[in-house]
Amino acid sequence: MEESSWPRVFGDHASELFMSWGYARAVEMIARAGQKEYPLFVPEVRKDPETVSHLLYAVGHDHAIGVSPFGIEDLCADPATLKKPPFYILMALNIDVSAMDSSGASPYLSAVYDLIRQIDPLYFKYRGTGHMQSFVKHGPDDGGILLPFESYDIVVSYERTEPKKPVGGGMIFEVDPHHFLILGMNFSFKVYPKLGQQATAVIGQRREGKIENGQFIPGRILNGDERRDTRLGDMPEVMEIEMYLQ
Repeated sequence: MEESSWPRVFGDHASELFMSWGYARAVEMIARAGQKEYPLFVPEVRKDPETVSHLLYAVGHDHAIGVSPFGIEDLCADPATLKKPPFYILMALNIDVSAMDSSGASPYLSAVYDLIRQIDPLYFKYRGTGHMQSFVKHGPDDGGILLPFESYDIVVSYERTEPKKPVGGGMIFEVDPHHFLILGMNFSFKVYPKLGQQATAVIGQRREGKIENGQFIPGRILNGDERRDTRLGDMPEVMEIEMYLQ
């Protein structure tokens, strides 16, 4: 087969396509290394609001040491003023055009980064144990997940994803067998006794709040119907629940 060169084959687009090929090759090498249990660092992900939930998942489930959307420095700029990559480059890299649309992402991204920073002590305390579990909606047909804990099972149900809103995702910390910290966005949950137990799982107390330096700072204590409302909205939230069996 006759040898050739990038400029000869691709003409004026050679430099752009060569760079794309180089990035793709590097990503493949990094992915292979990650499979050997090296620390995971994700330098570029989609920067649309829908992807923000995946940052929590990358840290909580895959133990990433870092994760960043593509062009994070542009997230606070007016999207109309930003120069987007040429369409043929996106096609060559198999990137959806919508992945480059950052409009509306900044408030969600800021809140998620702050939440990751604040849960740092909890993360390192429970990492690698069954007391910390993370989850995210993987596609339009993904309705939820069953998460087993010591004394209860928790069923997470993802909310329908609205345009320009994060997909369902979050983390649950089992602080003790009857005490949970639940955080994330766009999902609801229901707590069940372990299979075979002849009992009903009841939320004894539910508190709104926030996490600061690994500590839950309680806000309102919710009673009545509000106590049974276990939905988290599209902006990252934190709640604490205490359970009992009856």
